[in-house]
Amino acid sequence: MTSRRTLLGAGLACLLGTACAPASGPALLTRLMVFQADRLPTGFAERLARLATGDLTAMYGLGPRLSGEIAELPAFAREHIAPECRGGDLLVQVSGSDRTALSRAATDVNALLGRRPRWVQDGFRSGRNLLGFHDPIVNPATEAEFRSEVWRPDGSTVAVVRRLRLDADRFLALTVEEQERVVGRRRDDGAPLSGGPPRGLADLHAKTPDGQWLIPADAHVRRAHALASGSGMMLRRGFTYDNGPADRGLLFVSYQRDPRTFTATQARLDEGDALMAYVTTTASGIFWVPSAVRPAVPPA
Repeated sequence: MTSRRTLLGAGLACLLGTACAPASGPALLTRLMVFQADRLPTGFAERLARLATGDLTAMYGLGPRLSGEIAELPAFAREHIAPECRGGDLLVQVSGSDRTALSRAATDVNALLGRRPRWVQDGFRSGRNLLGFHDPIVNPATEAEFRSEVWRPDGSTVAVVRRLRLDADRFLALTVEEQERVVGRRRDDGAPLSGGPPRGLADLHAKTPDGQWLIPADAHVRRAHALASGSGMMLRRGFTYDNGPADRGLLFVSYQRDPRTFTATQARLDEGDALMAYVTTTASGIFWVPSAVRPAVPPA
């Protein structure tokens, strides 16, 4: 039996860092909703949990005003965020493979709260992102890493959500070699420019015979790496979203025990990540996720 835990709404296997291969089964769909609320209805957590049927899951988190555990995120570069899409009191995320069940659950959440969300975003998991690259992100994998990087001593965690609009047309106008230098990985199989297997770990120390970095200094793989940012690891989940030709991109969710893990990483990206020239943040928030939302994983 393992003592690892997972969030009740982001997909058990995916959150534990195991493969989420859409080709092997139904795509994982998600709806993320952010509400303004002075308080939670009585029994909200239990009523939310009852919505989880079949492979449908649900999780929630409390913003700074309701939780008292966290502070609002600072502003970062390349943000174009409407007032209603910044911050928030309550995050609810429902995920699963059945679009109808997902929509019904989202409607039930609105009924539980007696209001509509400040902002809502649907997303889906796919083999490649809108830029045409695989997403082989580095996540905590061991029990020790989860304890030190994700879970707080009381069993809770902190979720950061960001909606990132991608300028895919401008990025795809680059040559494939230029795209790979921006990302730090091969486009065809996701292998790092430092060498190694498809979707393998990047070697940030690897150099050419004449002393040049194999992974450029401003490549996203390098700038986002925990070793380069000096921060801890985040448990990261990314969903593609498509609101039409002018608004497509990444619905980013990360879980960490300390908000400074995210803020230090984002500051590092703002300072010199080549990929950020193609990214605009249009929604952002931070939420404390209570330990009660994370049931123990059943025996393997």
